[in-house]
Amino acid sequence: MGRLFESGYGVEKDAARAFKWFEKASDQGHADAQRIVGAFYERGKGISKSRSMVAKWYQRAADGGNAKFDIGRLYYRGDGVERDLKRAATHFQEAARQGEAKAQLFLGRMYARGESVLRDRVTAYFWLTLAETEEPKRAKILKENLEGSLSIDEIKSAQERAKRFRPE
Repeated sequence: MGRLFESGYGVEKDAARAFKWFEKASDQGHADAQRIVGAFYERGKGISKSRSMVAKWYQRAADGGNAKFDIGRLYYRGDGVERDLKRAATHFQEAARQGEAKAQLFLGRMYARGESVLRDRVTAYFWLTLAETEEPKRAKILKENLEGSLSIDEIKSAQERAKRFRPE
């Protein structure tokens, strides 16, 4: 029902009613609905914006196997939670292994800079190569910045690893 009210498909579009239906599903433990409730709070869609509620619902969704990138992003930025790059990296790793391009981009940047992970330019290049499919502009810029510090063999190694990658 939440999707129907959110989209207006067959009913009058109503963000507040959509929110109520997603919240009801969230309370029953549905991780997808929990992520959506977090997004509603983040955008102020059908409900007032609340950073603490965004963090609460994204964390619940992440605990259920969903929204790993979303909660990682909050920890990375310290938005609604205390900034914690190690927790951000952990959530980005999980989302990146599931094939989420934005998580791969953030993780590639973290490896390139050594942000709470051991600086590893080859691993950074690997994650950025994967991210390039959905985040081409941002990934390309970050990859170009790395290329001057990598050998041709290191670049080929990262590219081969990316070809073998299969989301979990």
